[in-house]
Amino acid sequence: MLAARAFLLSDGSLLLLAVNDVFVDGQRLEAVGVTPTLEVPFTVEYAQGKDPQLERALDFLSRSVRG
Repeated sequence: MLAARAFLLSDGSLLLLAVNDVFVDGQRLEAVGVTPTLEVPFTVEYAQGKDPQLERALDFLSRSVRG
């Protein structure tokens, strides 16, 4: 059984709508957050169109690949 249903929107984007609960080892996954490996705090109104979380993730991955 799928836990979500995908809807293709007129602008080409995709809306993924949760339609079922998912349990893993008896634990409900819905509404359970994921603890970040790397925390990059920032305030959206001061981001000026940048995405510091994405930039940090790409930097981390780049360094990981290089060894």
